[in-house]
This record gives sequence, structure tokens and C-alpha cells, in this order.
Amino acid sequence: MTSLKDAEYIKAKNRVVSIIKKLRVQIPRKIYDLSQAGLSEVRNDVFENKPSERVVIILRTNGCSWSRSSGGCSMCGHIAEHALWEKFEPELFVKQFSHEYSKYNFSYYPTLCLYNNGSFLNERELPLEARNKILDIIAKNDNIKQFIFETRLEYVTPENLADIKKRLNGKKVGVAIGLETLNDEVRDLCINKGFTLKQFEDKAKVVSEILNLRTYVLLKPPFLTEKEAIDDAVQTIKYAQNILKADSVHLEACTVQDYTLVHYLWNRGVYQTARLWSIIEILKMTNNIYVSPFRYLPLPKRVPHNCDKCTHVITKKVLKDYNTSLDLSVLSDLSCKCKQTWVDSLNEKAVSPLSRRINLILDELEINHL
Repeated sequence: MTSLKDAEYIKAKNRVVSIIKKLRVQIPRKIYDLSQAGLSEVRNDVFENKPSERVVIILRTNGCSWSRSSGGCSMCGHIAEHALWEKFEPELFVKQFSHEYSKYNFSYYPTLCLYNNGSFLNERELPLEARNKILDIIAKNDNIKQFIFETRLEYVTPENLADIKKRLNGKKVGVAIGLETLNDEVRDLCINKGFTLKQFEDKAKVVSEILNLRTYVLLKPPFLTEKEAIDDAVQTIKYAQNILKADSVHLEACTVQDYTLVHYLWNRGVYQTARLWSIIEILKMTNNIYVSPFRYLPLPKRVPHNCDKCTHVITKKVLKDYNTSLDLSVLSDLSCKCKQTWVDSLNEKAVSPLSRRINLILDELEINHL
């Protein structure tokens, strides 16, 4: 990792964070029914090595604390769909959850994923009283075999994990945390994630000793070429599986959401989401990887794609046929003329080091968009 004392690095970092923060303050104030969750739906899954479906419920909260305090991650637009100026009473979270929970017959869905587009373990986002009431409801449902939640690593403690394990006695519990990349420099400069690999390793160990670790790996953060993004994702996946011993690894392909650095760059023609061919290439170079659907709150403006002719077919192959089997053979017969364009793009060269590249790109944007 380039020294944080390096002037080029510091300049790039400060500029990236400055843009992220300026975009955040542009988010319009919205009025929400705070008793209603942001989203719930059924998604494809694999459970106990068999095709399955899972229920996903996304609570509406006051937003990710990292985003509110430090701008947040460069690709994440979740804060735009949260009640930034509202103070929630604990019972409102329980109402949100209960309303969506009651819609589903969990005899068909062994897995429940409960997200708040932030940190389930951060009591400023989800009060402890509400968290415990929700967990108690889940604990009583014998049809729910697995419960998954997301959190940033700084909120992980042996105490809160042990409490959740006790409350959900007998259920498999997964703690999903975004590592995003093995590369500290990419995580800091391109994503603004706010922690180091060593810090992640320390918390991953805590999680694995008590519950199950699910690791998110980001495909194509801003400022990386397509080839760099593929290589980075493959290296990170192998690290998560072989070194961290993650119970599961999800490939999170970067999408374009409003009020994000990614959207800022995409709108100015200097960022493109990954090709679907890149996802397939990563799957071929790894194993047992689930590809997260390109569905976030708010819904993205742009997701991984190929050409107009094959995008729909290949997306379905990856997100349905592959995701319910983790069987690469379902992707073996895919072809399209646009694949050669993707192959050619892998030869793209980029300025190094990364900090210098970022500054050159931002310099050009400032000149051309005054």
C-alpha cells in the first residue's frame, strides 16, 4: 500500500472524499411512512446444497452511520432512501418488520435476510430494544433455518454475537460484512470503506468463532480497468475462502446509484459497470460463489450488462440458473458477438500508481466540466 504520507495519495484521497460528501448533501429530503419497510421480496438461493429461495426484508432506518459521518462508500446510494432527518422509536422498526414478515409462509423459505442498508449491530441505526424484539419473533418460527444480517465490522463484538446466537438458538446465523477487496489501497482510495485488511481479519476471527461469516467482494470499484477488477475480485474471493475461511462469499457487482461517486463518474463517461462476461470469468476462476442480484435500495440506474442482444439472457442464466445451483455448466454454452469486444477491453492500460491515475481523471473532469 502506498504510504499515507505520500502527497499524491493524500491528494487523491481528499478529492474522492470531498466529492462523495458534496454529493451526499444534494440528497433531497423525503417524507416516509416510518412504519413501512423499504422493500421485501423473494430471491433465488442455495440452501444446504439444494436450490432454494430466501426472503429479503430491508428496513427503513435513519441511514448508515458511516455514510452520515464520513460520506460513506463510493458505490453505495442506500442513504438516499433513508429518513436522514428522522428519529425513530424502537416500535416503528418492529412494525416495519412485522408487516413484511407476515406476508410470507416460511415453510417455503428456509432463509430470512434482514437488512437495514447499514449495520444491524449499530444501535444508533437499529435500537437494541427493536433488534431483540425482532430476533424473538424469528426465534419462534421453526421454519426459518437460517438468518442473515449485515453490519460494518466496527460494531462486531463477542458479546452482541453471543447474544444473537443465544436468542436464535439452533438456527444458522450469518454475519455479512463487506470486505470488498484484498487491496488496502483500492479499498481506501476507490471505495472509502474506512478500515484495513488487518482490522477486517481481526473481526472476521471474532465472527467465525461464534457465528458464520459471509464476505462480500465488490466487482469493479471506480478507477479500475475491467482486467484489474477481475483480477482483484478473484484474488479477494480466494483469500476470503482460503485464509478467512468464510462460510460463504458473495460477489457484489458494482451498480450505479444516485448521489454516489460511481454515478458522478458514470454520468461523465469515465466509469462503466462490469460486463456480464467478467462475472462469468470470475466464476470460472473460483468456486461456490453466489452472485448478488443487482437490486438495491434505491434501484440502480445501471447494472452489469453486455450488449442489448444477450444481456437479458445472460443475466437470467447467472442470477437464476447459476445462483440456484452454483453449477458452472449452466453457463458453458453462452456466446455472443459482443464477447470479443469484452476480450479486447481486457487489454486496456491504465496509469500507475493508482493515486496518480485518480488525480489525472479528476483533473480532466474539472477541466471539462467547469
